Amino acid sequence: MQRPHHHTFESTRSSVAAYVGGFDGTGTTALKGAHIGVLRQLFMGPETDPKIRQALEHALADMTRQSAEVVDDISIPEIDQIPLGKLFCNRFKYDIDAYLAQRQQEPPVKDLDAILASQKFRPSIEIRMRDAKAQPPPQKSPACKEAAENARRWACCG
Repeated sequence: MQRPHHHTFESTRSSVAAYVGGFDGTGTTALKGAHIGVLRQLFMGPETDPKIRQALEHALADMTRQSAEVVDDISIPEIDQIPLGKLFCNRFKYDIDAYLAQRQQEPPVKDLDAILASQKFRPSIEIRMRDAKAQPPPQKSPACKEAAENARRWACCG
């Protein structure tokens, strides 16, 4: 039996860089060897906006064209009994700040604080962005540690 892949923040960042870098029109193997698991039960309910569904399908097709192995039949039976706060690590603030900092072309805002100050976003997401801003760094967050443990458990035995 093949052992599951365990990704760290750094290995994930490297994979994302390879993925994004692969869209330069020179090849189709940016994600060769990557295994992308799609857990639709988390975000594809009947209320899901059709545009979200279309964007997901487009992204999965892009990843497949980049030689990723997309595993699209994943489900976790007990997931409905687990509170959302124990499923995810809200690292949006840290990820968006890191993304903006590494941009070669200077973005109009430098971090999440600047995005919030600009008020240039849909009002419907303001509460989520403010919640993300209040989160401790992922390595110090009990919620992130619990979400990581759940992910390890599911990767191991799911």
